[in-house]
Amino acid sequence: MGMPAVMTQTGTGSVVWFADWTISHFQVGCSLQMSGAAGSCQLDATFDRIDISGGGGTGAVGIGIGTTAANAVWIPVIAITSSTTATTVNYTTPVVAFRATLTAAVATSIMTVNFVQAGWPS
Repeated sequence: MGMPAVMTQTGTGSVVWFADWTISHFQVGCSLQMSGAAGSCQLDATFDRIDISGGGGTGAVGIGIGTTAANAVWIPVIAITSSTTATTVNYTTPVVAFRATLTAAVATSIMTVNFVQAGWPS
């Protein structure tokens, strides 16, 4: 995957981005912004192993090889509540994945989240 990784969500919903937690000196820069109609969005991180072998996130709960993104324990990182706000964070604790969620939105609300991980090839 090339860098930076850019993900968007229009209207209410979530996107998940998987970091490479095995890179020594883990460092991920993230930016979160919202445009369009007012809403709120949040960036979370998880240490849980998310199994995507069942077709993009159905997981294998009960088999012992992972959980679904919906069942993972998500830890809040940053949040914004204004469509004129953008914020950034530098995350240095290794995590398995980040999830950005757009809530309290309408069809014209757009959330954009950018990820740049140090050590990845271009």
